[in-house]
Amino acid sequence: MQNISSIGYLDFVKASRTGAVDISVHRRLAAHVMATSLIPNDYRLAYRLWTWIWLSLVPVALVIGSLYSWWWTPAIVLLLVVAQSKTSSKTASMFVIDYAKEDELFYDIVVQLGVMQVSERTREPDAIA
Repeated sequence: MQNISSIGYLDFVKASRTGAVDISVHRRLAAHVMATSLIPNDYRLAYRLWTWIWLSLVPVALVIGSLYSWWWTPAIVLLLVVAQSKTSSKTASMFVIDYAKEDELFYDIVVQLGVMQVSERTREPDAIA
């Protein structure tokens, strides 16, 4: 498997549009990158809003818990916390991929840091008829 990042940024952009690459992102490192100045402010703001949206849902959980039964409140809050942790790390990964397609320097940095790995997609062998 050849690492597309060694071919160059323009080839990465072209191959990612056609789906000819596999892109994997280290989710924890991507979340750390989102807190740096490597990412533009609009991406950082959107990420911060997304990671804190669950906090606004806690009052909703409290209302539901008070209307139905007391045990609904911790169950709903726990569900919100688990969902938020999974979606925020996936959101960070998607933002890193999206911005890497826009900025060559950022692409080079995240590949060198090991935040993102890009490789050619291997084709499935043709079935023998």
